[in-house]
Amino acid sequence: PANSDSSEVCFFALPPAYHDEFSYLLQARTFLAGRVTWPAMTVHPELFHQIHVLNEPMTASRYFPWTGLWMAPFVLCRCPYAGHWLAGALAVVFFHGCLTRLLPRGWALCGGLLIALSPGLAVFSNLLLAHHPTMLALSVFLWAFLRLMKSAADSDALIAGTALTLAMLGRPMTAAGFALPFGIWLLVAGLRSTIPRRVSSVAPRFGWRAAAAIGLPLLAGFIVLGAMNQRITGRWTQSAYQLYTDTYTPSHRFGFNNAEIGAKLAGPKVLNEYDRWATNLTPAKAAENVRNRCIASTQWTLGIAALVFALIAAIPSCLPLRGNDIRIVLILCSVTSLHAVHVPYWYDGILHWHYVFETAPLLLILATVGLRNAFTVMAGGLGTKTTLSWLTCLIGASLLPGWMDAETFWGPSKVTLAVGEQSFSRVRFEQFRRLTRNPELNHPVLVMVDESASDPQLSYIVNPPDLQADVLVCRKPAEVSVIAELKAAFPDRSLWVFNPETFALQPWMD
Repeated sequence: PANSDSSEVCFFALPPAYHDEFSYLLQARTFLAGRVTWPAMTVHPELFHQIHVLNEPMTASRYFPWTGLWMAPFVLCRCPYAGHWLAGALAVVFFHGCLTRLLPRGWALCGGLLIALSPGLAVFSNLLLAHHPTMLALSVFLWAFLRLMKSAADSDALIAGTALTLAMLGRPMTAAGFALPFGIWLLVAGLRSTIPRRVSSVAPRFGWRAAAAIGLPLLAGFIVLGAMNQRITGRWTQSAYQLYTDTYTPSHRFGFNNAEIGAKLAGPKVLNEYDRWATNLTPAKAAENVRNRCIASTQWTLGIAALVFALIAAIPSCLPLRGNDIRIVLILCSVTSLHAVHVPYWYDGILHWHYVFETAPLLLILATVGLRNAFTVMAGGLGTKTTLSWLTCLIGASLLPGWMDAETFWGPSKVTLAVGEQSFSRVRFEQFRRLTRNPELNHPVLVMVDESASDPQLSYIVNPPDLQADVLVCRKPAEVSVIAELKAAFPDRSLWVFNPETFALQPWMD
């Protein structure tokens, strides 16, 4: 529980921590209304600009649609976090299904438990971001593709293609990086299928039907994106994400020298304080980001000691040698390519790893392979019971600091620290919500937030997509004449001024 206004509130009952989450909520509510966009605010739209929401020429989330679609039924039931919890649980089930195709049942169960107990996956399940819906889609893709590699069945190819399409509609770069090695393998397997074989060959043959079963859903997904782009931006080749970046945060672009390029392309609508948060990406900075993402990946999945030990033990199975399982090699390549596609981005990520979040279950699958290899070698010298006891202690000692507070040893757990960090903004959003919904305010109200000296990362400008709420929030204009225009545009609303530094809410005096 977190303290909010002298009362205890469950963490999941608080408002979101990041503005990305508010944008996904707006997207879900837009879809629930049977819409793709909303009319833009016509009265000084720059004052109503919500971070990560495209406010012109239409009002729409900047993000891709799969997350909003997944969240919609749970938002309708007023329990949006339940959707992410369910996505995480289902992803564990499918990743366990992948493990059963790679390892004996007991080791598959061990790997499934490691994924279920990963502190990083648990923390992100309480963030309304694209990661869990995308991870669910990718878990189905991997499960179906591993089946496809053995069966060459069109049905498995269709499931894999559909799941990859949903992942692409959630996080396109992540889906591409995750699936790239599997796509290369399928291409090579398809080419080999065209070569005549001896009658005795029992290897599955991949033809154009399997390729079509994967490719057609992807094509449909691109058509959906093109149609949404046309509706939101007026150009089927320009996404809302790209238009938002170009208009408001040009320094947050993908690629090296982002800040220098962004400064040259900055227009009149740039959010200067937020845009300047971006650091310029150089090769040295990219190397630092990769290092941070790798370290955070070990910390948030299993723990540095156990994961490094397990991955080292998995190396013999990950090398492309005769007799090795190519599926394990592909999983390692997927981890590598997912890191590689995010190298040209300046930010290392939330908790230093969210851009490579979907590598977490893959790392734990590889770790399970390594633990099995280590057990096979060590049991010959130490015995089965001693080896199992030692490996269990290693895993437990690495997982405990992620979950359990121990002031005498490692201090607060990683989960506790993450919850505390996210509670800072969540509690303030909740306090602001209660403050502005006070029945003594003479509702309906228009709250003008004085952001002149506030943190751009903590903006209180959050409104429903139809702009019809009892409480509307905008930035406080610097000119009194603009405030007079707002008062004329909203004659039925009382005007209030909110200072984020003092958390004071006062009526506007002419």
